[in-house]
Amino acid sequence: NGEVIGVNTAVAEGAEGLGFAIPINEAKPILDSTQKSGKVIRPYLGVRYTMLTPQIAREANLEQSKGAYVSGQEAVVDGSPAEKAGLESGDTIIKVNDLELSGSLPLASAVGRFKVGEDVTLVVIRDGEEITLKAKLAEAPIN
Repeated sequence: NGEVIGVNTAVAEGAEGLGFAIPINEAKPILDSTQKSGKVIRPYLGVRYTMLTPQIAREANLEQSKGAYVSGQEAVVDGSPAEKAGLESGDTIIKVNDLELSGSLPLASAVGRFKVGEDVTLVVIRDGEEITLKAKLAEAPIN
């Protein structure tokens, strides 16, 4: 039907026909921002994380096996929406609004469904307890 389902981003060298793409529903907001402002504007939470799998959860001694595990040095970026919301290293984000995070919906993809300045509710596991935090997404800094 000539419908765009993704945008190619990379091709594996030496592999016949193996490529990687951004799903079109993730690319549309980027295209819209570029058309309106002339630059890429993406929403930003400001955390460094690892998407959990059962194996990673076991290795990290976590009960929760799905979600975005916020960990590592400087896991929560200073001055970021995540810091202002109260996220801490060791937290596991399991939902952004009603979007449940998983291997097929990582945190970056979930956040990308919202707009800069939009308020989101984060459902977080901290010390075995489920808590709710509110964050206002900012514009992603240009690296």
